[in-house]
Parts: sequence; C-alpha cells; structure tokens
Amino acid sequence: PYVRVASVTDTIARAQAAGARTVAGPFSRPAGTVAVLVDPVGAPFAIAELAADERDDDEYDDEYDDDEPGAAP
Repeated sequence: PYVRVASVTDTIARAQAAGARTVAGPFSRPAGTVAVLVDPVGAPFAIAELAADERDDDEYDDEYDDDEPGAAP
C-alpha cells in the first residue's frame, strides 16, 4: 500500500527535513510516481502521486466517504 500525496517531490523534501530518508525512487510507473522512505525510527512507508489520468477516482472517494457510517478510518 501507498500513501497518496499531491507531490512526491515535495513530500520527500518535507519527510527528509523531518529526518526520513529515501530508500527507493522516486520513479515513474504507469499510474504515477512512487517512492519508498524510512522514517527516523526505521519504519518504511511508500508514497504515490497519481498520474493525471488516474486522479479521477470519485468512485473510491465516495466508497470511503468519512461522512457515511462504516467509513474506513
């Protein structure tokens, strides 16, 4: 799983300023740009910036709308 971000480049810069380090990427994939980072205590996490043609995911957003009972956290 990936954390969806608006900008991989900006997120990497902010994460590195907070003590994280990049271990893979950023690199382009058909669905967008991804990178893997490690936080200051060693926990890995991945980030993804969707390509413009992949960003229209209203169906997903509606499925997990926070205003609905049983919504994903």
